[in-house]
Amino acid sequence: MAFRILQQALIAALLFAVSCHAPPPPNDPSIVIEPSVDAKVQNGTAFDRAVLDIGDARVIELPNIATIRRAGEKGKIVLFMAKTLTFAGHPPELINLAGARRFMGCCYRRDGDTLTIATYGEWDARNEGGAVMQLVAVIPDGITVELRRTLWGPDSAARQWPYRPPLPHGGFWYGPSTPAPGWTPIPSTPDPHHTARPDSQPPPATRPQ
Repeated sequence: MAFRILQQALIAALLFAVSCHAPPPPNDPSIVIEPSVDAKVQNGTAFDRAVLDIGDARVIELPNIATIRRAGEKGKIVLFMAKTLTFAGHPPELINLAGARRFMGCCYRRDGDTLTIATYGEWDARNEGGAVMQLVAVIPDGITVELRRTLWGPDSAARQWPYRPPLPHGGFWYGPSTPAPGWTPIPSTPDPHHTARPDSQPPPATRPQ
């Protein structure tokens, strides 16, 4: 009896670990898969979308890589992200677009009438590639936008942990998987329109009327 319970527990743990490593479904329209040199690497891009209330902010600070579009709903900023993994290395564990979607994203902090948005989770393996993001921000008129170099990439202010935080169970990533203390992650959902792709057009909901 005890052996059967232990066996069931081990099977459940194995299934959980496999599900955490599972790649996105092949029919997911928000995913573009690219070739890889290692079977443990799934390169490509996961496209996501997030919405954040502006609140009382009059100034929004954004990474200077962001493409700004003036449109959208008053009082809200819409963020479109392209989370890209281009890694030619040989990791000890599976690293894929499910991880890119989980461990990279945008976050924010507020200071008076200033709302600062930064990226987190990116990393650079130098000649072996890395994980990077592209960002499109849809902002209503009347809000001042300031672009900052220090809010994206491996040197983003939002990834300056005083120590390397542990990864969630079942994941593998070469950078911090959450924003640094003082920053709040912005939940996102898949974007089948690939809005953050450089040559994309705004989806109908964000086009100026």
